Amino acid sequence: MLTTALVAAFLILTLITVASVRYVSANFSPVLPADNVVIEADGSVGGTNKIVRNGDVYTFIGNVSGTQTLQGSSSGNMSSALAIHKSNIVIDGAGYTFQGNGGKAGIDISNGVCKKPSEREVWNVTIKNLRVTNCSCGIHCEFGGNHTFYGDYISNDFISGDAGSNSSWESLGIALWGSSGVNISHCTIGGSPAVYMHFVCSNNIVTENNIVAGVSIAISGIETFDRNY
Repeated sequence: MLTTALVAAFLILTLITVASVRYVSANFSPVLPADNVVIEADGSVGGTNKIVRNGDVYTFIGNVSGTQTLQGSSSGNMSSALAIHKSNIVIDGAGYTFQGNGGKAGIDISNGVCKKPSEREVWNVTIKNLRVTNCSCGIHCEFGGNHTFYGDYISNDFISGDAGSNSSWESLGIALWGSSGVNISHCTIGGSPAVYMHFVCSNNIVTENNIVAGVSIAISGIETFDRNY
């Protein structure tokens, strides 16, 4: 009788232990919060139902809010509110607002290439008719290029967010790092500086914009600025 009782107690303890391990393991599974937004390389949209896809055109149908940390399949926990990993697309804000909620980059078009050299660069993204507010950097691009930003409003009410000791993230409008062939026109761009082009940027055109707090260019090639106010 004693042996039977010991066996029974052992089996019960084993079942409790297995159940506990399974429960703890489940808690470590990454979860994509509902207010993080990402356009993945396969074209899928995560984190919002207010961006509607029609082929390669993504249209806002309402204001969208995103936080600063993403856990999408290819984002690698990048500090941005809207991460774009797909090339050759058009994002039409249709006059709506994307609010970054204090993150570093409101819209990030880098795909993490500086952190992960194996990632593909993102090219030929158009963002038009969109308001971007409440982030340390309105639009951030690393390498890649041939992007078009037309008719956008990049707010100058940026906060420091989690910029930490990196003062270059304190307040930027549109930031290009090694990007080329970018066309920025008919936008209102706040920030300090409003336009930031560093590290082998080249052949970018900035024309007919309202620019607040100037421009910063360093280690870059031929850039064109024309008829800006």
